[in-house]
Amino acid sequence: MELSFKKYMEKTTSGKILCFISVMLAFFVTLWQAYTVLTFNCIQNAETYTYYKIAKIAADNSTLYPSITNLYDNEIYSPGFINYLTMLFKINGGLRFALLCNVALTLLLAFLIYFVASRVFKRRGIGFISVIIFELTLSYTCAVLFLRSELLLSVALFGGFALCLSKFKGRYILAGAVFAYACWINLIALVFIAAAIIYLLLQKYGAHNAFKIVASLVCVVLVIQVSSYYISGYSTFISPVSGKEVMESANDYTNGRYGTQEVFAEGKEGYIPNANSLTFIEKNNYWLSQSSEWISNNFGTYLSQIPNKLFTIYAPDTHYIYSYYLNLPFNGTGVLSTTLGNFFTFNFGALSWVDGVMIFNQFVYWLTLLFAVATTIGFIIVRKHRKALISLWIFPLFSTLIYMIGSAESVMHVIFMPVFIMIAAAGISHTLMRKTRETCLGADVSSTDDNVAEQAAVTETQEAPQAE
Repeated sequence: MELSFKKYMEKTTSGKILCFISVMLAFFVTLWQAYTVLTFNCIQNAETYTYYKIAKIAADNSTLYPSITNLYDNEIYSPGFINYLTMLFKINGGLRFALLCNVALTLLLAFLIYFVASRVFKRRGIGFISVIIFELTLSYTCAVLFLRSELLLSVALFGGFALCLSKFKGRYILAGAVFAYACWINLIALVFIAAAIIYLLLQKYGAHNAFKIVASLVCVVLVIQVSSYYISGYSTFISPVSGKEVMESANDYTNGRYGTQEVFAEGKEGYIPNANSLTFIEKNNYWLSQSSEWISNNFGTYLSQIPNKLFTIYAPDTHYIYSYYLNLPFNGTGVLSTTLGNFFTFNFGALSWVDGVMIFNQFVYWLTLLFAVATTIGFIIVRKHRKALISLWIFPLFSTLIYMIGSAESVMHVIFMPVFIMIAAAGISHTLMRKTRETCLGADVSSTDDNVAEQAAVTETQEAPQAE
């Protein structure tokens, strides 16, 4: 008898096939990433070059970031990420070594996505499909050429969650430490941590285990705080709420789609005449004060920026693709609207193969979002995986609300992508199983067979124990 897709996904042979496809795809993507790092110019943009310089200075002076020398900087950038770069530069001072570590982080993230998706949705096939979608999302392929924090942050977040779902002894204590490091990179991690804890509570892992995570997190944060104070003379676990970013959005010179630097020009609201004599905390407080005043006087205008901010965060997925435009001799601008315009008007002569990478990646991204939303709606209707979906959606939804406060960037959705990928993979798996069962087997497949197969799938994944 021919197997339905549902049984096919759960048989040992088919599992090996899906595993083979995902592993080979990851292998070839990793080879390409390593090739680009070793052969491209690896040019950094203005922001990532700033990270590079700060980390190099910290490495040369054998100190953690921020140190006393950073007291009068304009702002403090992600300390957890800068100190990670500092460590890499201490090991090997070259830029390419740090970028090769990006390649390793991407491969590790693929495994973590597989592991979490398999445990949350209780089927290994969904984990394999998640890896395939992840590897086809070419922005991750290009991401290795930039020194940005999103890859490391994603690994820390999903690594901590994977520990919680594992059978590793002491997993909750270690997960709390990993989550603390994620917070050191970006405080938006707190939203993910809350979502992970809610998932554990809904799945009855035990409130005492959630307490272990929080206690471990707090202890590690305190250690970092004390170390920071000892080194720099002031306690800075993470950069303060960025008044500079809020100021970029709270002014008369932007529509909210992108932050503007015009507000910091001489004579404008964000300009600080004696900036060099003020600490980063004083500057930050000044910009927050100016932003609050503008928002209170222009609240309607501030709210009107929301649609443009949402569009900027979620519509394009081109931020990392632009690294190819920097590193290859093409005249393309890297502007999505221009590239799509040339594509849909059949002006192929104006397109380079990098434009093709952008177009392919954009369609994969849009389809992933579409499948994630459709899967969520469908699962809610059929009452399937509702607890998991509630927990997973907390992260992008509440983080987006926080992002609405400041200026918007297309790169902001990158840390949400694994969530969308896993939900989309679950929907694809569910759809294929249902359709294939209906068309291939008809009446030969009984509901009893389905129940047995589903129970076997749950047993195979060996869901993490609820308590130590």
